[in-house]
Amino acid sequence: MDSLPSTNVLRLNQLPTLQRKVVKQVNREAASLLAVEALARQITDLSNSRMTPEKLDQIQQYAEAIMYNLEDARERMGQIAITLNEVSIKGRRHDD
Repeated sequence: MDSLPSTNVLRLNQLPTLQRKVVKQVNREAASLLAVEALARQITDLSNSRMTPEKLDQIQQYAEAIMYNLEDARERMGQIAITLNEVSIKGRRHDD
């Protein structure tokens, strides 16, 4: 997995590379949220029919998977936000 640069200072010509990396990571998070949506749909489908202990167990497993996926996504998106917030661009007139 490509990670964001660890440095906080970028040259202006490095910005497009950072933008591509961030977009790639955000797209991965969007895909992760699609998986959460699919799990939620499974829960909805299971809950619309007659309940059995097996179905309740499956619903619980899907709900736990949703919680873990959302927790992980929130952490990764937070890291993206922190990185972007801490970036400063070197190459502006007062930085040269």
